[in-house]
Amino acid sequence: MSIDITVNKNYSAEATLALSSSPDLSGAIAGVLRRQATAVGKVWLAVMFVLGYLAVCMQAGSVHWQDADLTRLTVGPKTSSGSGIAMAFDPIWNTPRTHYIGADQHVHELYISGGSWHNADLTALTGGPNAYGSGVTMTFDNRWRGIRTHYIAADRHVHELFLYGTRWQDADLTALTGGPTAYGIGIASTFDPLWNTPRTHYVAADQHVHELFLWGDRWQDADLTKLTGGPSVAYGSGIAIVFDPTLQGIRTHYLANFTNQPVHELYLSGSQWHDANLSALSGGPTGYGNGIAMAFDSTYNLVRTHYTAIDHHVHELIINSGRWQDADLNALAGGNAFGSGVAMAFDPVAKSPRTHYISANQHVHELDLYLGRWQDSDLTAATGGPATWWNGLAMIFDPAWNRTRTHYIGSDQHVHELTLVGP
Repeated sequence: MSIDITVNKNYSAEATLALSSSPDLSGAIAGVLRRQATAVGKVWLAVMFVLGYLAVCMQAGSVHWQDADLTRLTVGPKTSSGSGIAMAFDPIWNTPRTHYIGADQHVHELYISGGSWHNADLTALTGGPNAYGSGVTMTFDNRWRGIRTHYIAADRHVHELFLYGTRWQDADLTALTGGPTAYGIGIASTFDPLWNTPRTHYVAADQHVHELFLWGDRWQDADLTKLTGGPSVAYGSGIAIVFDPTLQGIRTHYLANFTNQPVHELYLSGSQWHDANLSALSGGPTGYGNGIAMAFDSTYNLVRTHYTAIDHHVHELIINSGRWQDADLNALAGGNAFGSGVAMAFDPVAKSPRTHYISANQHVHELDLYLGRWQDSDLTAATGGPATWWNGLAMIFDPAWNRTRTHYIGSDQHVHELTLVGP
């Protein structure tokens, strides 16, 4: 990279950057410099901006993605053919935890202890039932200070694996609440800090979105579709949930059971649930497959929803000035999607969201928002990792190691990790 700074007679400063790897970025930075350094006293601002950018580029050059085969490292079992995968960070044990369904139909855990990955059979430890399909979700319960994993068991009941202290326990939440059996693969959970309770949303046998929430020390089930008068859920639809601190409420997104499968939202405002058709409000395309994910972007102070659309592109839904807007991220950045497998996390180090998705060639791609522009990268090609297997994909930011981690199921039916390493 070369940098030339010229101070003109009118005391303006212009910079020319030659970045063979990113010519568009060169132009963007030079444009910022020309706008910022146009008067006496602003020349040094331009100089400092360039020097700061140079430092970032030098650091970025030593940061890279790498792939690791966690199944091989831990001598764990292969995944089931349709296994889902879920991740959460455990601040009590200061470790990331990943749960997946093994070929034995047991729920297995991958966790870090002593700097190394380990595998545990949670079904065997708790005496719980075998898992069914791919439905599995995780969250940390800040009130009870433990990890909660909800999965669909062989009897189509939603079961919970709860780590309390050092002991895992299994509970049948469907039996406890009298709720309906589960349907399909859609299940997602988060912790609601406003109500100080975990919430799990799942697609039930009636194709309604149901909620499991812990009120006091008792689990309860609520039919959110019935409460809001919203549509039933499309078969095979994914479901995503997040707490929105700007709304001070929960948002859940899913695909509705219409011919064109629009993206719908269930949102909790105060104590009232509402349903909205976001595809109609934003003018965006309808959804396709089960790829949908949500995250709160603390830099832009808004919720982002990324989903696979009928055009096989990853689209984004955001609220801007009180209105929902849709953007075609693959049209902006390149790439195209397979229709399943989308995961998101906010990276506080980069101060931007990261989205990983399964592309048409079954590679893991990243959509990264950098300097206000979306970029697409093929992480499978960059790391030499295997192609993916179906839709098993999950992602978190690990504050203990200060890095983003993505776990996916490879074509070898092993759990692999993509992680961003560097100084």
